[in-house]
Amino acid sequence: MAKRSYYRTAALLGAQPGATKQHRQAAQPVRIPWRILLVIVLLAAVALWIWLDARWYVDATRLQVAGASLETSRQVALAGEVLGLHGLWLQSGEIVTKVLTTVPAVVDAEADCWFYPAQCVIMVEERVPVLAWITEEGNLYWVAADGMLFAAQGERPELPLVRGPLPDSVQIPVAILEGVDALVSQSVPLDELEYNPSRGLFWNDSEGRLVCFGTGIEMDARWHVYQRLVADFEARGLFPWIIDVRFPQAPTYSMERSW
Repeated sequence: MAKRSYYRTAALLGAQPGATKQHRQAAQPVRIPWRILLVIVLLAAVALWIWLDARWYVDATRLQVAGASLETSRQVALAGEVLGLHGLWLQSGEIVTKVLTTVPAVVDAEADCWFYPAQCVIMVEERVPVLAWITEEGNLYWVAADGMLFAAQGERPELPLVRGPLPDSVQIPVAILEGVDALVSQSVPLDELEYNPSRGLFWNDSEGRLVCFGTGIEMDARWHVYQRLVADFEARGLFPWIIDVRFPQAPTYSMERSW
């Protein structure tokens, strides 16, 4: 009788020696880095607060200028470029530099700033005018003791007044200031001096004569020469329209008014 072939299956035979075991790995749970996310959120919130909170920016209520007149205070506030500036960018030294280089009326300045709430106090020392100057265009300036020019802020009738073109757009030479002081001390009226670039300070005296004095502090000799010349002319019946005493040792005069 013929033998039958039987097929075995792994299920029937069980695990066979040498058979490879296959393990299915379990899925790992997703871990969210909550701590890192929290730090990021906090940093973003702080950044938005610093950016959006109006108290981080200087406004008109938190900017004070002390020691200056109203007009100079306005110039200082604009020159310092503080309004609207973020508190983190406030630099006291930079503000002072801008004020001193931009506002001629200020001789010294100091700034104290706080980044939050953003605010600044700018303390300034104004120049004291010793002379007023009116240009040919009618612009009125004040001149400090060091010769610095700055815009006039009102009328100061007690100041000596000079009319004529400015010898310099920034600073009046000291020799002119000295000449004005010396002539005023010789009883020349405060508001009757004029300036000519080539002849210096001159004055139209009470008789209408044009008297050239030049510049510098040595006006006593020139004034005395002028007085002697006038006395001599009157004695001789002469009336020169121009008397030039810039050089007392060699004064000149002209019977015609050429300028």
